[in-house]
Amino acid sequence: VIDYLRGFEDLPEDFHEIYIVDPRQRPVKAVLTSKIIRNRREITVAELATDCNYILTPEMSQEDVAYMFRQYYLVSAPVVNKDGRIIGFVSVEDIVDVIEEEAEEDLMLLGGVQSMDTYFALGKTVGRRFPWLWVNLLTSFASAFVIMQFSNSISHMVALAALMPVVAAVVGNAGMQTLTMAVRSIAKKQITSRNKYKVLIKEVLVCLLNGAMIGALGGLGVYAAYGDHELAAVFGGAIGGCFIVAGFMGAFIPMLFNRLGVDPAVASSAFVITITDVTSFMVFLGLATIFL
Repeated sequence: VIDYLRGFEDLPEDFHEIYIVDPRQRPVKAVLTSKIIRNRREITVAELATDCNYILTPEMSQEDVAYMFRQYYLVSAPVVNKDGRIIGFVSVEDIVDVIEEEAEEDLMLLGGVQSMDTYFALGKTVGRRFPWLWVNLLTSFASAFVIMQFSNSISHMVALAALMPVVAAVVGNAGMQTLTMAVRSIAKKQITSRNKYKVLIKEVLVCLLNGAMIGALGGLGVYAAYGDHELAAVFGGAIGGCFIVAGFMGAFIPMLFNRLGVDPAVASSAFVITITDVTSFMVFLGLATIFL
């Protein structure tokens, strides 16, 4: 094999494995080039080769290929046509670029933009960003509608107007933390039909514990600022309760969109933010109306 490789003029510039094929040119075994170099010349290739368990096809998406490389720690994999004949290979160097591109794309899409926006024409960039801003505007009116229902309570206690955005901001941040985790896990295929309920329960419990601690600390801050223990209790209780909703929705919504075939990185953030805002205002002002 060493002599054959040295005398072969059309070798790829870089390769990690040598594929062994059957008479129909179908890959059946693979051997690392490092093993070829390290072993004595009289050793047969059959003694060093391992089965080709992971074979790619031209129709596979680059995301699926990247997942296989990450999941099974591959350094390269053969590509075959519809007849199973080897037509090329993909190396880990190619996949590193794909993983970086996918991670950047998901990060940009969470913000409602695309990584190529810099190079798009002005009109095209505006057209790509406008729809999600329009959706966000419409959903924000839901928050305004909720606030209007408690206008009497707000007019009687000015502190509520000052504390409303605090509740919404903290709860929204908790929802975005969960959302980011869920989108990343979906992209890496770490969330499956078997563990999705476990993930949901875990995120709810995480937010429950964080909500209890943040609510208690926030309540102490409100009491120190206003000297009103009932207002402090309402503030802390609202944060604790809304954190549970934020944890559930932050994980559930991207799972739902993924199930519907919609990219969760694009669509989820606007809905999670709206739900956490509406819930925050409704719970905080509702508790204030009842107890204050």
